[in-house]
Amino acid sequence: MKILVTGGAGFIGSNFIRLILQCRADHAIVNFDKLTYAGNLANLHSVAHHPHYQFVKSDICDAPSVETAMRGCDAVVHFAAESHVDRSIYEACPCNSNQRHRHFYPP
Repeated sequence: MKILVTGGAGFIGSNFIRLILQCRADHAIVNFDKLTYAGNLANLHSVAHHPHYQFVKSDICDAPSVETAMRGCDAVVHFAAESHVDRSIYEACPCNSNQRHRHFYPP
């Protein structure tokens, strides 16, 4: 199974990725992360060269990038989020939830 993980460089996403790669030899991970204040690739240093791990630096609001990263994926685990309320008020995402919904669930 190939899984697209959004926000995979964050605390929860990186722990999920390490767990899957450690426990499931038959799974591959595409880590799709914008690397904002919450994302840190150092969280994934131990799997950076794993043969079933791929990193894509991009934004979930960029539909073509999401579509490209999703090619061949069987599932999506969505961890990408603004976790600080203050940041979401002052730096609202330029796309709305309907746009993100279309990226992951095309008509």
